[in-house]
Amino acid sequence: MKLFNLFKKKVKLLDTGSPEELDRKKKLLNDAGIWTNDWTTEAFPMLGGPHVKPADWSDGKPVNKDELRTIYHLEVLEADQYKAMKLLLEDGGVKLG
Repeated sequence: MKLFNLFKKKVKLLDTGSPEELDRKKKLLNDAGIWTNDWTTEAFPMLGGPHVKPADWSDGKPVNKDELRTIYHLEVLEADQYKAMKLLLEDGGVKLG
């Protein structure tokens, strides 16, 4: 992150469970010269230690669903918000004037 962007206001544009979608939209915005920042979070706090989560068991065998719980976020500078939104909408197939 560039230091001069540290204190500028930012706007979150994307919350998704797909890392491919995040990468595609981030590349689209970066290619247009728009600064982006991304990070990941868990859908809910994970407990430490060897805990058994009933949601991870299916048909009597363990299934790791940790990757499904990851949420990917993407933000841009507030000054670039509308340009970024326009690019993302047009990329999604919306026709804008």
